[in-house]
Amino acid sequence: MTSLIKEGEENLASGNLEAAERVFLDALKEETELHIVYTNLGRIAHRRNDVVGALDFFTKALTAKKDYLPAAKDLAPILSAMGQLDGFIPLLEQLAAQYPEDTELKALLARPIENSQPASRDNNLLSWANAVKKLL
Repeated sequence: MTSLIKEGEENLASGNLEAAERVFLDALKEETELHIVYTNLGRIAHRRNDVVGALDFFTKALTAKKDYLPAAKDLAPILSAMGQLDGFIPLLEQLAAQYPEDTELKALLARPIENSQPASRDNNLLSWANAVKKLL
């Protein structure tokens, strides 16, 4: 893990979102461990209630590394709340087979899909969910 990623994660853990974001954006320039950087940028966006940004970054993380468990676990509740988890379940099941000891992942798979009919205002969010489905 690069020193920038460590620094960004420390800032994120302490709640300094602005500093964390600045460091992670710098880390993108290194073009190493992009899946980690994008996941952390997704977490920042999610903390700011920027669902579209979070979806974008988590999707980029999974594009960089399809089986990156932290990004998948962060993305799943967002998709579930949008009623779009069903297309993501095959990847979650694949990850559950790879990480059978992960109780959080098992809980995600056991949780019922919420909001099966998303509101029309969520069309932009659905386009991101569809992009995630294409990863499968």
